[in-house]
Amino acid sequence: MTLYIAAECQYLDRWTVVHCCDSRQEKGGLFEELIGSEDATKIRSVGSAQLFHALLSGIPTKCTDLITGCRRAIEEYAMSPGGVNSDLEISQLLESLRSAAAKRKKEIINHHVEMALGLSLQEFLNTGRDKFTVDHYNQLWSEIRNLDLGADLIFSGFHNKESIVLRLDRAGQVHWENNYSVVGIGSDIALVFLGQRDYDCFSIGLMDCLFRILEAKHAAQRNRHVGEGSLILIATEGVGRFALTNKGWDAFEKAVASGKVPAFDEQFIETGSASSRAGMLA
Repeated sequence: MTLYIAAECQYLDRWTVVHCCDSRQEKGGLFEELIGSEDATKIRSVGSAQLFHALLSGIPTKCTDLITGCRRAIEEYAMSPGGVNSDLEISQLLESLRSAAAKRKKEIINHHVEMALGLSLQEFLNTGRDKFTVDHYNQLWSEIRNLDLGADLIFSGFHNKESIVLRLDRAGQVHWENNYSVVGIGSDIALVFLGQRDYDCFSIGLMDCLFRILEAKHAAQRNRHVGEGSLILIATEGVGRFALTNKGWDAFEKAVASGKVPAFDEQFIETGSASSRAGMLA
């Protein structure tokens, strides 16, 4: 799974998060290198209130396992009252996500040791020095140290009428993101384009935000693993979710080609969970 972008902006005088990703997934072979298809679903709602979304980057099964572990932390934060305790609640959320990542990492290590050695991790810790040569023992520890979560996630949502974007990387670190966040194989190219101009989420409007995201997505397609299809989900606090209409896609396709942000048109936006268009901005 490849490129994912979440960016904050203003729409209808409310906080809004625009999500963008490709729909490419690669399958087959030990490293999923054999074929690619444009049929992946990479944006998921998190929590019963569906106030948060998760963008998934990495091995699909490992993404699912990690989201499952993080679900309770997101759910509890979404239902917290905020107000004077908002800083405390944010700290608790970050710590809960770190704990979920640490628990998942332990599960990955346990599985790796059991599959490689036929021993539980505890058995390896207790008897490994006696069972293996020094070189083999050190090699095993090197393999364990190099294991990661196999997934990077972006969580976005709303709390106390404000937008929130968090990134949980495969090393288990949680990042509170400002303005925008990018993960995936094409993220280095996308970040270069997003960083070319100042970005202020308190003043940037929806059209400018969409333009910058799709411009970055188009550039990232230079990476051969980034799919040409694009999916957009616009989530506005207290209002709902929106998608681009065909007219909106046409307008932004021309805008990215010309380098000019289109003027707002109500016909660009429609109510819906998401919209995709294969080959958009190819």
